[in-house]
Amino acid sequence: MRILISSRMRIVWFLFLGTTVSASILQCAGISVTFNRFVVDHGWAHFLVYATATTLCMIAWRYRTALVLACGVFGLSVGLSFLHSMIFRNAIDYFGIVVNLFGTIAGVLLGLNIFVLRSRTNSHLAP
Repeated sequence: MRILISSRMRIVWFLFLGTTVSASILQCAGISVTFNRFVVDHGWAHFLVYATATTLCMIAWRYRTALVLACGVFGLSVGLSFLHSMIFRNAIDYFGIVVNLFGTIAGVLLGLNIFVLRSRTNSHLAP
C-alpha cells in the first residue's frame, strides 16, 4: 500500500480548502444543495470542516509552516464571514467565527498529536 507523502497531502489540502471556499461562495450566491434530506446544524458542519482543513494542513507541512497556514485558515473563515455579512446585508455571525476558531484549534491539536505519534514511530524504527 502506498503511503500518502506530503506533496500528495498538500494537493488534498488545496482541493479540500478550494471546495470549502467554493461551497461557501455558492451558498452566498443562493445556491444550496440538500444531501438526502440530511440536515446538520451549521455550527457542527463548520467545526468539522475547519478541524479537517487544519488537520490536513498540520499533516502536509512542517511544524512552523503548518501553524502559519492554520492561522491563515482561521483568517479565511473570518473573511468568509465578512463576505456573508456583506452579501446578505446582515450582522456578522460571531458565533460562526467562534465555532471556526474552535474547529481550527481542534485541528491543530489533532495534527500535533499525529505529528508526535509519527515521530515516535519513526524513532523506534531507526537503528
